[in-house]
Amino acid sequence: MYAGPLGLLYRDLIREVMVGIPALSTVGDLVVDMATFQTSNATNVTYVLMCCTYDVFTLLTDGRVLVTSELDFNIQYSIPVAELDPFGAILFAYVIHVNLTSDVSLYKDPDGLCNTTSFYVTMEENSDIVSVDLGSLTNQSFSGVQFSLVPGGDADRFSIDPSSGVITPNGPLDREERDTLVFRVAMATRYDVTFGTVAVTVTDINDNAPTVVETWSSEYILQSTPINSIVGLVRAEDPDAGENAILTYTIVEEAGEDFSELFFINNVTGVITVISNFKVIRENIVLKIKVLDNGEPPKVAETTIELSLLSNDAVGNLTRLNVSVPEDVAIGTALVNATVPASAGDGTIIYTYVMQDPSGLNEKYFSVHNETGEITVISGLDRETEPSHQFFVEPNAESGCDRQSLILVVITLEDINDNAPVFKHQTLQGAVRENTPIGEPVIIIPELAVDDKDFGINGSVDIRLIDELTRVGSSKFAVNSTSGHIYVSGDLDYEAAQSYTLIVEAMDRDGTSGYRSATARLIIELQDENDNSPQFSHEDFHFFIPENATDSALVGTVLATDLDSAHNGEIFYNPYHVGKVDHFIVDGGDGVFRLDFSSGQLTLVRGDLLDREAVDWYTLTIRAQDRGSPSLSNFTNVNVTVTDVNDNTPSFDDDTLRHFLTREPMRTVENLPNGTHLLTLSVTDPDAGVSGSVRLDVTSGGFSVVMLDNSTERWAIVSNGTLDREDRETYELGITATDMGTPALSSSITIVLAVDDVNDVPPTFPEPPDEVTLLGGSHPGTLVAIFAVEDPDLDGDIEYSLTQDHHQLFRINDAGVVDVKRRLPHVTTTMNVNVTIEVTDGLHVTNTTLQVHVEDGSSMETLEFERETYDFDVIEKSPAGTVVGAVNVSSDQPVQYSFQSAHGFVIDSSTGTIRSQLQLDREEDDKHNLIVEATESSIWYGHPRRAYAVVSVRVLDVNDNAPEFGRDAYDADVLEDAPVGDVILTLSATDADDGINGDVVYSKAEGQSNLSFPDTFWDHSGTFDRTPC
Repeated sequence: MYAGPLGLLYRDLIREVMVGIPALSTVGDLVVDMATFQTSNATNVTYVLMCCTYDVFTLLTDGRVLVTSELDFNIQYSIPVAELDPFGAILFAYVIHVNLTSDVSLYKDPDGLCNTTSFYVTMEENSDIVSVDLGSLTNQSFSGVQFSLVPGGDADRFSIDPSSGVITPNGPLDREERDTLVFRVAMATRYDVTFGTVAVTVTDINDNAPTVVETWSSEYILQSTPINSIVGLVRAEDPDAGENAILTYTIVEEAGEDFSELFFINNVTGVITVISNFKVIRENIVLKIKVLDNGEPPKVAETTIELSLLSNDAVGNLTRLNVSVPEDVAIGTALVNATVPASAGDGTIIYTYVMQDPSGLNEKYFSVHNETGEITVISGLDRETEPSHQFFVEPNAESGCDRQSLILVVITLEDINDNAPVFKHQTLQGAVRENTPIGEPVIIIPELAVDDKDFGINGSVDIRLIDELTRVGSSKFAVNSTSGHIYVSGDLDYEAAQSYTLIVEAMDRDGTSGYRSATARLIIELQDENDNSPQFSHEDFHFFIPENATDSALVGTVLATDLDSAHNGEIFYNPYHVGKVDHFIVDGGDGVFRLDFSSGQLTLVRGDLLDREAVDWYTLTIRAQDRGSPSLSNFTNVNVTVTDVNDNTPSFDDDTLRHFLTREPMRTVENLPNGTHLLTLSVTDPDAGVSGSVRLDVTSGGFSVVMLDNSTERWAIVSNGTLDREDRETYELGITATDMGTPALSSSITIVLAVDDVNDVPPTFPEPPDEVTLLGGSHPGTLVAIFAVEDPDLDGDIEYSLTQDHHQLFRINDAGVVDVKRRLPHVTTTMNVNVTIEVTDGLHVTNTTLQVHVEDGSSMETLEFERETYDFDVIEKSPAGTVVGAVNVSSDQPVQYSFQSAHGFVIDSSTGTIRSQLQLDREEDDKHNLIVEATESSIWYGHPRRAYAVVSVRVLDVNDNAPEFGRDAYDADVLEDAPVGDVILTLSATDADDGINGDVVYSKAEGQSNLSFPDTFWDHSGTFDRTPC
């Protein structure tokens, strides 16, 4: 009982079923319909597979089991199927055992097929254990072969194991019934069926005793019978063969009497002769004869011969007549007169003659004239039936007083050529392998045996071979004219001829004049040797396949043929069975292709690896190998060209892509002439032909593209006008690369183009003070004025200098602040000093003039701010109008406050309170320098007093900027056996904010993926490490 995956719980529900299907079943063939097994009354029954089905079967919802893949002839398949009721309970469980068979009956006339193999087997008759292994006969392994007997011939008397090929008789074999049995076997693989002939020679055992078939003895023996005279005959037969049929005749004692001193029996022929003169007269002598065969142990037969021993006086003197005549002597021919010699009697006695025939065999052939003693032929004679005749003629005197001796007549028949040779078998079969050396014998079944009953030259047979087609002597085979042994006399090539039909002619009289003849038909089949290697139909093969081909796509067929037959030249795909070859890929292909070893079809199995841009050419080395032993093979190269399809979008060079992904600007300079190459880039498309040709377009206005080197891979971006950095510093260029394939594929990127500065704009004083008033005696360091300079250029350093300060009373620093260099002189009248302030950016020079009024200050105090410099802080993004701070001077007069230079701020002219005029952005400008001027409303000596102070406003950061990664996405590869702590990826992010607001901390975002990761940690450097799981 099957005890597989269903277990003991359901063992009472298990039903085992055996089904047979052809081993060559293809995908979709029916194995079994489970509905045919249903015995329950349940409705809506369903079927399910209980476990493994070797991936070669499938179960449909209607209960049909189908083949889904190629079957393996060497596997015994079992399919567990459960029958379920509508509630899912198991009603029955079936184990379907699948037996793969090869249907020999498909071959309607197997006897008409050429033998691919001949097996010569000997089996002993009447043996209890008789078998033969076909594999051991050929020294070949028949793994994967199913054996069966082909109906016909003597196949019904044997059985064959389908797996091992061991042949066993169904019952005892009797050589005396049949000494040769012939039948065919079918040897089926998963691909085809071939046939072989098995010739079983039944060898003899001594299972039969001799049988006495004939006895003869003389009616009486005279005392004067000459020594060596034949007086009797015993003939026995034994149906056994060989030594077991050789018989030996002996005279044995009977009732204590031994007559071996008087008589002799030839131990071979059984002829009994006289070997001694008789001294004793006995009317009845019984000779016991034993016939013994030569078997081991020997078997025996016994018989008796009765003889009468008479004295000479009883019969007179014996006269012997010897006559020799042809066996075809005519009936009625007088042979001889058996009469009393003239010297006997006195001549007056009249005799009559009577035939005395002790054997009783001669009376039908001869007659004796009772008056003359003339012996006449009365019936046809045949030497082959009876080579000689012997009888007595008894002369009797009419008076009865004169007794004459018997006349012994011995008639010997002379042979004539009246019998033609006779073949034991009219149809003979022979088998020999091709390439057998000349002189080697040919096995003939059944044996070539011919007999001629005639004697001497008439029975001497000469044998010759004649080709049935040409009617002349055979050029490939010869025969020993005497023994009949046939041997090879020419070169044999199976590929040239698979068989030869010969006429065997036997001629008596050694073929001389007057001969008689007979013929038999001999068919000699050549057995193929593996002497031809497979040959490909082309020296090399060249196939094409598009790179987008899918799995199982046919690439091409590699054709190879082998002139040899059967397994020596097996090619499964060849419909004409010229030869058969297995095909193998021995090198090349990188696992992309599969070669069907039988059909030679090359198919695609890894379409995902097929990429013309990676590999556009495959060279495979193919081996075609036959199935001979030893096998022969040949090689060829298969070149597979991968043809292009437009499956790749154009791609930009790495540097251009880096600028696209990081948005790092690509740079040019302003003021270049129209049409100048602002930047160059490369665009490639790995596709071939027009699919790899690329057209480039710029979608941003004011720019166009130029192809370089007459190549669609090299391009330059040019401007349609002159770029002015001071007008626009950056441009976002939309660039699209489109190939010319069908359908066209394209790639688009956006490149930031930054226009670098050239020093083309001179510096300017936006609001330069034109005059200031100072008191005489002002000490060094007293602030005079601040000159703010604007220069939109980025190139060049601004340098300040004073010209026309002849008294060298003033100085100016790098920030444009002018103060007193030496203590101003005390004056009683106003001293006007013109100071020229000059600024240069290294290329351009701009100047302005400041008129300094020095007043008599001996009688007045200096107007001064509480501090020469003020430092204020304001938080960025504060609303407009936010108080930044306040400045103040000590004066008993009304004072008005104003900015000498400022942007983004206002000052209350009365209170000196400074407010923001707009929202400040630290990331734009984190510090603002302002010059505040305080002016008294009263006038002293014609000039109001003024004071100046520097106000520095620092913009404080708020966290108003999010961190930004350098890329939108990062890809990283990691080995599965990467050690703990190995760096997987380093990220980079920046934050425009300041201080802790600008410190970037990295962490894994939650809920962003449905993948699970090993435990990891992120540090502030952006390094992603692998930590222990």
